[in-house]
Amino acid sequence: MEQECYAFICALDKWHNYLSGITFIWETDHKALTQLNKKAQVN
Repeated sequence: MEQECYAFICALDKWHNYLSGITFIWETDHKALTQLNKKAQVN
């Protein structure tokens, strides 16, 4: 999950000139969160 957040920040930094002033939606797949929830339920 931390790597996914870092990738998001790096992408925003690289593309901010193109994304500045527009509305956009960033979609991810949440697979990392799913795995964390499964581990918590097993314990």
